[in-house]
Amino acid sequence: MSEKVRQYILNQLNGREACIVIDGMSKHDHTFYNILLSSASSAFNEARPVVFFWDCVEMHSQTGEAIGQLIASTIKELEKSSITVNAYASDNCKAMIKAGEHASRVLGRTIMRIPCGSHILNLALLDFVKDPCISRVWNKVVVLSICYC
Repeated sequence: MSEKVRQYILNQLNGREACIVIDGMSKHDHTFYNILLSSASSAFNEARPVVFFWDCVEMHSQTGEAIGQLIASTIKELEKSSITVNAYASDNCKAMIKAGEHASRVLGRTIMRIPCGSHILNLALLDFVKDPCISRVWNKVVVLSICYC
């Protein structure tokens, strides 16, 4: 990311609280973690969420410790610009849960993890369609959507 864009984001969030949103992706045998920053904007005298893309980091280890170190180093970098981060949002895998524990140890304070609502809904729906009755209906919906969309 260009230094100008990074500085713009730091200026926009200076003195504010932000939440890190982190998720991994794999492509061509490489694993990357994308970091977004979410905060409330007070533009036009109304609180609106703002989201900024912060970084994309290739990770050779996907352990909770490695991800936690990435979260902690991002928080330390943001703190230099008076941006307070007390939480991160992630999916619900064990490594992401452990990442918060590790980041908290590194920083010497608690970093709260906010479970990702879309991942929770996805897992619930996967369990839901395992029921034979629901599965039959779901399969008909899929067929209809293929035929008419």
